[in-house]
Amino acid sequence: MTTEQLNIIVPAITTIAGATIGAAISYLVGKQQFNANVVSANRQSWINTLRDTVSEYQSSVTGMIVFLSVGKINSNEFHERFDRLEFLGSKIRLLLNPCEKNHQKLVEIVTVLRSINADPTEEEIKKMRSQQDELTEVTQKVLKSEWERVKKGK
Repeated sequence: MTTEQLNIIVPAITTIAGATIGAAISYLVGKQQFNANVVSANRQSWINTLRDTVSEYQSSVTGMIVFLSVGKINSNEFHERFDRLEFLGSKIRLLLNPCEKNHQKLVEIVTVLRSINADPTEEEIKKMRSQQDELTEVTQKVLKSEWERVKKGK
C-alpha cells in the first residue's frame, strides 16, 4: 500500500472508529440514565404509597381507640373497623422489605397494633398509642432513607 493510500484509509478508519465509540458511549450513558429515572420514579411512587397507607392505618387505629375508649362501638362496627385495619396492615407488610431492619420494625409494630380487642384495658390503650408514636417515628426513618436514594438517582 502506498503512502497516498494510507493517508486516505487511516483517517477514514479513525473517523469510523471514533463515531462508533462515541455512539456506543452515548447509548450506554442514555440507557443508564433511563434506568436510573425509572427506578427513581418507581421508588417515589412506593414512598407515596407507603406514606398514604401508614397514614390511613394510623387514622383507623386512632378511630378504633376513640370508639373503644368511650364504649360506643357495636360488634358489627368493630369487625368492620378491624377488617379495614387488617387490610391496611397487610398492605403495609407487602410494601416492606423483610430483610431491612426498619422495615422489620414496622411489621412488628403493625402486628402489635392488630392485637386490639373489643374490650381493651386502659393499659392496652396506652400501649396502642405508644405503638402509634413508634410507628410514626420508624416510618419517618424508612421514608427518609428511601428519599435519600431517590435524590441520588438509585
